Amino acid sequence: MPAHLPEPIKLIIWDLDDTFWRGTLSEGAVEAIADHLELVRATALRGIVHTIVSKNDFAAAEAKLVELGIRDLFVFPRISWQPKGPIIKDLLAQMQLRAPNALFLDDNPINRAEAQFYNPELQVADPTDLPQIAPQLLLSGKPDPGLTRLEQYKLLERQQQARSAYQDNLAFLRDSQVRIEFREGAAVQADLGRIEELINRSNQLNFTKKRVAKEALEASFTDAALRWGTVRVRDRFGDYGLVGVYCLNKPENRLEQLVFSCRILHLGVEQFTYAWLGFPALEVQGEVATELNAREKPEWITIDSEAATPQLAKNSGGQTQDKNAPSCAYC
Repeated sequence: MPAHLPEPIKLIIWDLDDTFWRGTLSEGAVEAIADHLELVRATALRGIVHTIVSKNDFAAAEAKLVELGIRDLFVFPRISWQPKGPIIKDLLAQMQLRAPNALFLDDNPINRAEAQFYNPELQVADPTDLPQIAPQLLLSGKPDPGLTRLEQYKLLERQQQARSAYQDNLAFLRDSQVRIEFREGAAVQADLGRIEELINRSNQLNFTKKRVAKEALEASFTDAALRWGTVRVRDRFGDYGLVGVYCLNKPENRLEQLVFSCRILHLGVEQFTYAWLGFPALEVQGEVATELNAREKPEWITIDSEAATPQLAKNSGGQTQDKNAPSCAYC
């Protein structure tokens, strides 16, 4: 394992026995490793998310994590006796993350090899490598004292757990109570930092992919020919926050920017926004995870607080058509 991680780490996947702790839980007592507990806590405060893929009894492992006071810092735990490679593949898809941005820690080289076989470009390491790579992990991400990134993944976890109970995806969406708030004009300027982050970091739900420097972005807010707006979303599972940005060239009725966070993937928010804007001209750049059309306006979404004026509202009842595109970073 190289001392330098080639890609930014957004997710750490922990094995438990002889990795996160010393010993094998099914064989008796295990010993906590203080450095590992501290690494989880410290990196969570920088926006790195932690999960578990371990061959163990779920109830016993969870009880031990609760005893260690660390259970709440893990999301989407996969604790079973199943092979780890396919589990990690499914886990990354559910968490909407790319394999290169995940690090799998396991003391067994066979498990690491299997994980990489099913997940090419997944970063892997033996727990003995942690002293070399921990300094880089502790400088990754950015300060997140409120654990907002962790909370967003907990929201996603709740949503997906509820979705699994439905046979009909449309019924799930109708029951989700998805609500959108659009903001335009002066209300947009206060969110410059988040808007710049979405435009420059999002890929799979970035339909226009026009990167822009923060200074130029701020200056464009005062251009009378441009209609800037933001999209906020919440549903019965929680508040997703500011998850979308659009910029409409008014004289040409053409979208200069249309970009969303993968937090709202599969909710129909992108199609609803496009319909609400009146289906303006849009030249999609590169691969995106959702295919938009100029006909449908998802009927399961309502406008929570309309701070902006729609161009058009028609043709309700349709569904977005999601491609099997690569998963994306959870911006």
